[in-house]
Amino acid sequence: MLLCREPEIDYFRNGTKSRTAGVVSGKHHHTSQSAIPHRPPNDIDFGQPTMKPRLLFLADNVERARFFVRVHRACQESGIDVRFLAYRKSSHGLLRSHGAPVELLSWRRSERSNTAPDRLDQCAAESLEYLRGDVTLESLRRLAGPVCAAIESQLHRMNPTHLFLWNGSQFVERLAAAVCPPSVATRYMEIGNIPGKLFIDDSGVNAASSIRRNPDRLRLYTDCEAAEYESWKSAYWDRKLGVGVPQAKSAIRMQWERPRDWINAIAGRGIYPIQPNAMFGRFSDKWHRLRKAKPSSAADDTMSKLKDLPSTFRFLPLQVSCDTQLLLHSDVNNQAAIERAAEQSNHDGLALVIKPHPAETNRSAIQAVDRQITRLRSRRLKVYQTREDTAGLIQRACHVCTINSTVGLEALIAGKPVSVYGRAFFESFIDRPDLLRRYLTRFLADADYFADQSITPMGLERMIDPWPQRQAA
Repeated sequence: MLLCREPEIDYFRNGTKSRTAGVVSGKHHHTSQSAIPHRPPNDIDFGQPTMKPRLLFLADNVERARFFVRVHRACQESGIDVRFLAYRKSSHGLLRSHGAPVELLSWRRSERSNTAPDRLDQCAAESLEYLRGDVTLESLRRLAGPVCAAIESQLHRMNPTHLFLWNGSQFVERLAAAVCPPSVATRYMEIGNIPGKLFIDDSGVNAASSIRRNPDRLRLYTDCEAAEYESWKSAYWDRKLGVGVPQAKSAIRMQWERPRDWINAIAGRGIYPIQPNAMFGRFSDKWHRLRKAKPSSAADDTMSKLKDLPSTFRFLPLQVSCDTQLLLHSDVNNQAAIERAAEQSNHDGLALVIKPHPAETNRSAIQAVDRQITRLRSRRLKVYQTREDTAGLIQRACHVCTINSTVGLEALIAGKPVSVYGRAFFESFIDRPDLLRRYLTRFLADADYFADQSITPMGLERMIDPWPQRQAA
C-alpha cells in the first residue's frame, strides 16, 4: 500500500518542517479521551499550511517560570506567538523580568463561571491540593467559580490555538482544562523519564496519558534499528551511573517565595489554595531535611552499601508520598508496596532491598516506613535499606518492583523483570519491547528541563505537535 505524505507546515522561520524523522505516514489516527473532566482532546486542523500557532502556557511556580523563559526565547527565535498566564506572583514577576508577555491570573469573588457546578466540584475533588490535604474541599468549591470565570476571560482575550498545562493535576490546571474551548488544543507537559527529555501528550501525563489507554499509538513512530537502540542504551547507562535525581534538589529547596505568593493570593493577586498549617508543615519538614545531610531515619545506621548487599535480591524503590504518581495513579502506597514486595521476595527465597526516595521530606512518612521495616525484620525476613545509586541497584537486582516509578522503566531498559503495583503508562512495554524503543528514541521531546541551554526548534516543534497525524495502514 502506498503511504501518503503528510502536509508540511512552516511553523519555523528557519525552515524546520512539521514532521520529524522516524514518523510513519498513512492512515489518520485520532486521540483518546482525556482523563480529567473536559472535552475529548482536539487538534488544530494542520491541513492549513499557513496557520501560525498562538501558544498559551499556564505557569504555577518559579521553577516552571525559569523553564518557560527558555520557551519564550525559543518562540521568539522561531517567530511563534507565545503568551504566559501566571497564577502566582513570584512566577509572574520572574517571567516579566525576562521580557516575556505574561498576565497574572487574578479573580474576584463576585465573578461566576458558566461551567456546570458538578464539573467544578469534580475538578476540586480530584485536585492535587485536596488529595494531599493542603486545603479543604469546601474551600476549593468556593474558589472554583470565580477562578474559572477569570480563566475563561483570559482564554477569550488571548485566543490561543494551544494551551499548555504542566502535569494537569493541580486545581487551576484542572479548571483550565475543563473550560478550554474545543477549538484550543491542550498539551500536558512533564519532566521526561529520560534525562534531557520532556513528556508531552494531548490527554495527560503518566497514567492519565493516551499512551496508557492506547499504547499502540506509539506505532505512529517507526521502530529504531537494533544497532541504534544498543548504542542509545550504552550511552544512557554511561550517563546514569552515579547520577542523582535532579528533582531531589528542588524538592528540598526552602522556596521562600511561597509564603509571599500565599499572602498575595489572599489579597486576590494570584491563586494559591493552601491552608496555613499545611504550609507550615511543609516548611518544617524541609527545614528539618536541610539541617541534616539526609532525612531523619531510625534505620540510617543500618543502611547498606552496595558491596554489602546479597548477590541476588528484589529491588523496590520508594516514591515521594505526596506525589501525583501515588495520590492520583495508584491505590497502593509505599507501605503497601513494601508489604507486597516482602511477601513475594520471601516466597521466592530472595532478599528485598528498599531505597527511600531522595526527594522525600515528609518525616511522618519516613518514620512509618522505618517502623514497617523493623517489623518485617522481626519476622526474620531479609529486608535491607540503602541509599546507593539507583542505576547500580537496577544492574545488580534480579527483579525490580515498583508502584509506578520511572525506575520501572529504567529496569525495562536494563532487561530486568518488572512488577508494577500501581497504574503506569509503561506497563504495556513489559511485553512489547518495540513500544519501549519507540517511546525512548522517538516520542520524547528534546528539551532539558534542568539545563540552561536553548530549546531547539525541533524540541519546540514537538512540544506543539507531539503526535503525528497519520500512520501506516
